[in-house]
Amino acid sequence: MSTNPPSSISKIFPRPPSPSIRFFVYLTPHDPNPVPPPGAVSETFVTGTSTVIVPVPSTTTAVVIATATITLAPGGTPVNGPVPSGISQPGATTPTWNPNIVPPTSVSSVTFTSPPSYTTVVAVPTASNSPPKNITGPPGDTNSNGDDWWLLVFPGIIGGLLPPDIGIPGGTTPTAAPPADWTGSWVDPDPTSTSTASQSSTSGAACSQPTAGYSLPDDPENADWEDEGTDPDRKKRGVNNEFNPVVRSSLERRADPRSIGVNVCSIVLVNSVSVSLVAGQYWSIGTKLPIGTGSRLSVTQVNSRPVGNGANTVAQEHIFELGYINQFFQVARTAGVSCDWIQANVFSFTRRDGSNLGVALLNAIDTASRLVANMVWVDTPLNQAKSNVVNQNKASPNSPPQSNSIDAIIDFKTSLNQIQNIEYFIRNFGALGAYFGNTAAIFQATALRVQNLLAEITPDTPDANLPVEFNAWLRSLVATYPDGCTSRATNTYNYYVAKMNTIKTSANPVPDCDLPLYNAGIAPQSFTFGNLIPPAPTLPACDVPGTQGNIILGQDSQGNDVVEAGVFRTMGSGNGQFYALGSGTSLAGIHWVAQDLSAVYPNCGGAFQIQLQDPSANFPDANIALNCNGQSGNNIRAPFNFVFNNQILQCLLLNHNDGTSQFDTICASSTAAAGTCGNSAIQAQAGTFPLATLSTTNYAFRPM
Repeated sequence: MSTNPPSSISKIFPRPPSPSIRFFVYLTPHDPNPVPPPGAVSETFVTGTSTVIVPVPSTTTAVVIATATITLAPGGTPVNGPVPSGISQPGATTPTWNPNIVPPTSVSSVTFTSPPSYTTVVAVPTASNSPPKNITGPPGDTNSNGDDWWLLVFPGIIGGLLPPDIGIPGGTTPTAAPPADWTGSWVDPDPTSTSTASQSSTSGAACSQPTAGYSLPDDPENADWEDEGTDPDRKKRGVNNEFNPVVRSSLERRADPRSIGVNVCSIVLVNSVSVSLVAGQYWSIGTKLPIGTGSRLSVTQVNSRPVGNGANTVAQEHIFELGYINQFFQVARTAGVSCDWIQANVFSFTRRDGSNLGVALLNAIDTASRLVANMVWVDTPLNQAKSNVVNQNKASPNSPPQSNSIDAIIDFKTSLNQIQNIEYFIRNFGALGAYFGNTAAIFQATALRVQNLLAEITPDTPDANLPVEFNAWLRSLVATYPDGCTSRATNTYNYYVAKMNTIKTSANPVPDCDLPLYNAGIAPQSFTFGNLIPPAPTLPACDVPGTQGNIILGQDSQGNDVVEAGVFRTMGSGNGQFYALGSGTSLAGIHWVAQDLSAVYPNCGGAFQIQLQDPSANFPDANIALNCNGQSGNNIRAPFNFVFNNQILQCLLLNHNDGTSQFDTICASSTAAAGTCGNSAIQAQAGTFPLATLSTTNYAFRPM
């Protein structure tokens, strides 16, 4: 599917000037399914025996009539194929195909040409209520309806039909294709469009034949420590460039498997499973040809690698990068965390279920699985642009992204393909902000998986609060991206224009229709970086995981601490709010868990026994809510409550009073509820513990 058009454009233009005028749905595949008329609040479906009226939906909705199920997209258009036979939609409109060339986006005027010398430039109407501009073609020139005129409507839609010899420099010839996921029969409304879509949409008299393909090499600075940049594509990227064979040879990609690690520590964790994207989202501004100036980003769902601009011009792209793990721990390393600490406490850490945390980190990022997909298809230049931003290189106006390729321009004829590649690259760079913005939810979800995995870690020494530090580091990093997108795109465009100005002459001007971006300029898109960041952890600032100490149950009559036997340790719990607590080294060892008592004793609904167990007991974990009282550090005596299912509990001790100093911890949402359950437990155990009593407790953690 494409990105949403401007809000003023409806799926069917609301007020066509005459019934004979047909409108192409802007940058959207042709969908011949009937749609509700403009302004409708409901739509009707009729069979021979049934009538169903439903509100026009704002979300995807299923409608059942007779034995048929019809899925409606937001706005009421049926999806995935035509309406079943025998079902009609009174009052609905069936869209018709319009093969008109789509003018370049985000321009203030549109140029129409026709051989041998016809040219007219028409200003685009500036508002949705602006009257259409009527354009008349060359004398004697008519379209298939016999008309010699057409309209230009806000914000650049063509009304009516263009005569076949009218061209629009920089425009796009639409291809007749069904919408994504179309499953029914399909009647091609314009069978010739698939063969003409790859041809130039400009008048051929004044312009050179555009060249196909995209072959600019990566910037050498984007070969990171794995020689993969931000591109996890297993195939070598096509980097053939007659102007720079040295760059070409330096950009060979390593083969699978992919990996994460910390370069400065020589830590490498290799994915034992080959992950390859097949079906997924494809983000693109469209192919290089026909040439144009637009940077409107669209997304379609594909079942395999898209064709793009040819072989090896579409890449598998991680939205949240594998390289972020390396970047984060290199920062930790410079802050004084040792390589041995990182290896032992992160990449060799054993999780609650016995699996390795380093492997879990890699799997959380390197995934094409539909439910947690962090991989999409993108065209090579969009991938290259992202590399410059995430690697934070090529930021200088004097050495912007693709400066080597721009420096290699010789003249407008010899270097035409090179220059068109550069214009296509700049247009993709202009869309990079939209790419970050539109994939923010995927970025955030993947970052949250990583953050929660780091929150599982219980280090052998409490030297770092990893989830808190990760979130702060990521926020600081991504905050630089919006300006990184816009400034680098602008720098590259200015550098390109400066190069073009050095080689143009009055006898050899820049060919406008071959190179429209030179005159059109670029307006790089930005985005809101905060949408990429997961919620910051609200973990306590004191006694972080790995801190050892005692559990205080309360005070005796002399005011001395009553200490539970044993040494305990705060632990990573795997969430961003609470720590765990136990006598083992992590959640893989002995720690506090919660047993539901509702089926064990009467009057114990919503009550739990908190007890020490290892994971083999299969009880859910109980966490602790530490109250640091505004203090930080790992030597803070901190009161705490047990927490289960994010509910803070009130607890009582069921003292056995049998000479063993044994007790049970009964917790519920309130002290009264815990007491009710505790009394039921005492009655049930009267034969075993006849002297059992309940007492209050004031839990605290006291570091050693």
